[in-house]
Amino acid sequence: MAEVPKIGWTFVLSLVGFLIVCLPRDTSGAKKPVPLQFSDLDVFSDEPKPFTVRVTKFVCVDTPYEVSELLQCKTILRRNRPTVMNITLRVPGVLNKIWLRIRTYYRFTEYQSVPFEVVLEACEHLRHPSSDALTRHVFAVMHATIPQVMHQCPHGNTTYNVSVWLEDRFFPQSTPAGDYRQDIRISTPQNKTIFAYAAFFSVRRKDIPKIKALSSLNFLTVPKLEQTEKGFRVIGKDYAATFERFVHPEIEHDNPDAVTEQLAKDLRRLDFDLTLVKSKTHYWKHSKPATTIIDAGKKNPKDDEIKQSASGNTIME
Repeated sequence: MAEVPKIGWTFVLSLVGFLIVCLPRDTSGAKKPVPLQFSDLDVFSDEPKPFTVRVTKFVCVDTPYEVSELLQCKTILRRNRPTVMNITLRVPGVLNKIWLRIRTYYRFTEYQSVPFEVVLEACEHLRHPSSDALTRHVFAVMHATIPQVMHQCPHGNTTYNVSVWLEDRFFPQSTPAGDYRQDIRISTPQNKTIFAYAAFFSVRRKDIPKIKALSSLNFLTVPKLEQTEKGFRVIGKDYAATFERFVHPEIEHDNPDAVTEQLAKDLRRLDFDLTLVKSKTHYWKHSKPATTIIDAGKKNPKDDEIKQSASGNTIME
């Protein structure tokens, strides 16, 4: 075996020493991010929905930001695939508290706010996940779209490259048809905007043709929005629509131990029952596939018949 020249070993040792000195090392002493501890995070089903969600555009708003720098905000329309917004955001400071606000609007003659609003301190919820169905749903959507930021605080001191989108499986089965705007704002405790954007999208239903025809039947001519104990109610000229949050009968049980594990998972899913009433003549229950007609032959059925057919649901007269 030929003897390796001494100069060869000298070169190898010098190279190793150079790599040890020059390779980047973590000298900050910072701990690795702790991932979100959602042991039973909701998983969205890929089963077809009775509607289609179509995003028309994403818009970054409130720029420029005081505590961050927006480097990219670009909407990409894709054929037969969800519209995506690519975001590059540089956050130089360290964030230990982050406020998240999500507000949804429904368009009548103009966009009006509906009772779907989430306001929370995100760092606290990342450390101690909430049992609230709506909050868990929001975090499940975030985990599906931007998993790289779903870890406990601190955040910041980096540049984020993320993509956000909306798709059918993120929405409850009872999502009503129409045009929506959703505003998302991330801010500091001092109310300084870190990032904010608006999503414009429409929902087109496939299962109930009557819903698609509401705008042509003067439902949206003179709309009125009322908040109810279990949801909200939209009142038009010929129609009234009541949206009530679905509550399983066992959730009101006096004994909390009676709630089974499977039931607990079901209760985390936010959904609404939709009731439509037209001129005291027709009654539709959205959760049932069939249309229930009280009495098509009567132009003015008795109020008692309407209330009896409603089976306890709120009926607008």
